[in-house]
Amino acid sequence: MSYARYAVKDDARPALAVVTGGRSGIGKAIAIKIASLPFIDHVLLVSRSITPEHVAEHPKCIAIAADVGTSEGRQS
Repeated sequence: MSYARYAVKDDARPALAVVTGGRSGIGKAIAIKIASLPFIDHVLLVSRSITPEHVAEHPKCIAIAADVGTSEGRQS
């Protein structure tokens, strides 16, 4: 299951979106769409087995390997 959340940018901080399940499929498609929004600075794609190569062609996207279903993964 994918989940996306983003914060609207203000003058003091960059706008950041977090998409879980973003390695492939719908999650990655959602992340790429969010990254195309002009007010979004970075999109964090979180998945258990994601690598930087999965998002290399999208400069606003950052890959984070973590299992958000566990407390250890949420602390990564």
